[in-house]
Amino acid sequence: MRLGRADLEDPHGSKAGDTTIGGAPLGVWSQVSEEDYDFALGAVPPLGWVGAGFILGEAYSSTRQGHTVWRLYQKHRGEFWMALSTTTKAMEYIAQLRQR
Repeated sequence: MRLGRADLEDPHGSKAGDTTIGGAPLGVWSQVSEEDYDFALGAVPPLGWVGAGFILGEAYSSTRQGHTVWRLYQKHRGEFWMALSTTTKAMEYIAQLRQR
């Protein structure tokens, strides 16, 4: 299933404090190997396809406000990337990656 912007809207919105989870910042891209990307893709069915990648179908955690945090994987310029994201911010974070 491919997700569009309307599918990614969080009805609760993003609030202050939804910027880190366990000390790890949301929306910060880390380069991963192609093997890690492929493993994540095969581990559980994706929540959905977004941009040039997918949202891992198993939640990573949740924010203090109760918003679900997912692992967001993308392929960009032949490299593989992962960031933690709420569904509300996924498209914003992908746009930031594409500006690199």
